[in-house]
Amino acid sequence: MKKIRFLLVALSCLTLCACGSEQASVDTDAQNPSSGTGTAQAEAAAEQEGKTGEGGAASETKAPETEPEEILPEGVQVTEVLSEETSHYTEYHYEVLPGKNARLVKMITDSRDRDQAVPEELDGYTVTEIGPEFLSDSGSVSHFMISGSVTNIDEYAFFGSLIDYFQVLPSNKRYSVQENALIDNDTHTLISQGLEDETGGLITSVTVADGVERIADYAFAGNRDLASVLLPESLVSIGENAFISCSSLEEINLPDGLSEIGNGAFQDCRKLPALALPDSLETMGPDALANCKHLSVSLSEDHPAFHLKDNMLFDKDGKILYNIQNATETVGGTFTVPDGVEHLSGVFAGCENLSEVTLPASLQVVGNGAFYGCRGLKAIHVAGKEQETEAVLPDGVTEIGMGAFYDCRGLNTLALPSGLKSIGLHIFEDCKGLTEMVIPEGVTEIPAGAFTHCEALRSISLPANLKSIGKEAFYHCESLSDLSIPAGVTGIEEWAFSSCKSLTHLDLPQGITRIEDAAFMGCSSLENLEIPAGVTYIGSSAFSDCKSFTELNLPEGVTFIGEAAFSGCSQLSSFTFPSAVTEVEANCLFRGCSMLKEIELPPCISSVGWQGFKNCHSLEKLILPEGMTAIGSNYFESCYELKELTLPESITTIAKDAFVGCYIQELTIPAGVESIGENAFPSGMTLHVTSGSYAETYAQENGLTYDAGQ
Repeated sequence: MKKIRFLLVALSCLTLCACGSEQASVDTDAQNPSSGTGTAQAEAAAEQEGKTGEGGAASETKAPETEPEEILPEGVQVTEVLSEETSHYTEYHYEVLPGKNARLVKMITDSRDRDQAVPEELDGYTVTEIGPEFLSDSGSVSHFMISGSVTNIDEYAFFGSLIDYFQVLPSNKRYSVQENALIDNDTHTLISQGLEDETGGLITSVTVADGVERIADYAFAGNRDLASVLLPESLVSIGENAFISCSSLEEINLPDGLSEIGNGAFQDCRKLPALALPDSLETMGPDALANCKHLSVSLSEDHPAFHLKDNMLFDKDGKILYNIQNATETVGGTFTVPDGVEHLSGVFAGCENLSEVTLPASLQVVGNGAFYGCRGLKAIHVAGKEQETEAVLPDGVTEIGMGAFYDCRGLNTLALPSGLKSIGLHIFEDCKGLTEMVIPEGVTEIPAGAFTHCEALRSISLPANLKSIGKEAFYHCESLSDLSIPAGVTGIEEWAFSSCKSLTHLDLPQGITRIEDAAFMGCSSLENLEIPAGVTYIGSSAFSDCKSFTELNLPEGVTFIGEAAFSGCSQLSSFTFPSAVTEVEANCLFRGCSMLKEIELPPCISSVGWQGFKNCHSLEKLILPEGMTAIGSNYFESCYELKELTLPESITTIAKDAFVGCYIQELTIPAGVESIGENAFPSGMTLHVTSGSYAETYAQENGLTYDAGQ
């Protein structure tokens, strides 16, 4: 369960709401899912974006957004608890344990209700355990209370969450809170540190309680206000990524007796100026100090595990290069990494003046953020080797870590060794000068953000053994025109090819079963795409702004289509829904499909959301299904060629501005309509209403032309 979150770059994905933009083209900077500055900020932006539609006005009659039914893991049950104080529901997912006990595995709550508690009991089961990533779907939490019944909390329970304040009930014998830190009294472990003090002010200085022997993985991760930490003499171990991205941290002591520092423990602590390693320190993860670009390390001359040489920190055998003292000030235009180094950590992060580096043939791992932000880097040589390209990695390299070449804008190409097995998240993101790449056959995954914003990338060769393409993998590779995806790929994640504006041809392998959210959004030159027969899921905005599509044939087995799936496909002239479709999110579904002429909606659409056919200027014929109950705001706005329309008798709600800009001369309003929003109909339209109905009253009050029948 030791998942590593790369906090050198923001990984937060904003909630998709492509409907909000009037433009047919994608504003990629505004919609870049990687452009956030942190989890809390991204969530706030997503929440705000979800509140408004076009022009910032949300319709009061907008159909509720729906999610495909979640498939729960085997053995997991769900219950909802209503807060008497806030009247908000909290959804708990739990597993049943022996002895009428339960383990919480997930909590989903209203984003407005930031005070949360672990209940003593759910459905007759005593809550005794909290599992890993319990709060991963809850975002930031203000006040979190742990009941007396809890006897075991997984150290990853709060992974990915920001908690302001912890509270443990006095009846709990295992856990306590000291200095707003959650402490496991049995293992003497600090599990997680809260962000605020008892007055609600942000904590900038922490004194870890005496007796604590271990700082858990991610305990302080992402605390950007923390400036100083005083660790107790009792401390023995600092976990993986314990202080990762504590970007304001300037002072911390490592006590005598400390024996272990986990990988990534101080990664991205960019303001940390000094660190003294005690003689007791035996092991330190190779990327423990990655991207600490102003750091200078001190230690005794006869330290048993580490040594300094030529301003570089190595392990005892010289195989791991941890740190270059104050690298951004001391590293010039060229640098040679000493022979014998096998693992190169993020020692050059932020060295913008570095233009040429020589690596040893002994190198096996290029670690996390190794050359992060080295914008001037153009040449990479291997000691003692003649090379044909300007930049090449040693033959022995098998692994390249997260963000290793992030923002290396001077790189035009990089020859990867044939023995390479894995590449990290965001490895080449923002390498704006990169023009071509060959991925070796040993690589089976293109991870999230691997080539995001590689705007000059024209050609890439993918290995035959490739299995998956991660989120935003080729986002905004606007020069990429042709790509062959290997037959073994079974997964293409969200935003994978979004804004690949020059992509004209793409063959999808037959093993694909889902087209994820925004996967091809903004591929404005893609003229045709054959969807594999096994695909059952089309995500939100999946093909939005594919402006060159003239037709799109979905397999008959597709069961789910997300909102705005075809929005902005301005050349799409016809579309037929698959016979198996059971759920369609109707918001913005065909918005801006200006060449679409006729379409029949499937029976599964019970309410059409907002802006579904807005700016479908050529739409002449539309068949709405019986059983539909609501029409959302601006749904038929500016459908100039739509001259007639039959509303199903089941309609009860018509939202505001539903038909604004339409030239329908006459429209029959079903007798069962109970709600009509303002400006729903243009002034030139004649309404046929039932005498005594709500529609008749609405027409009278709004000065509309109508006739009333029985």
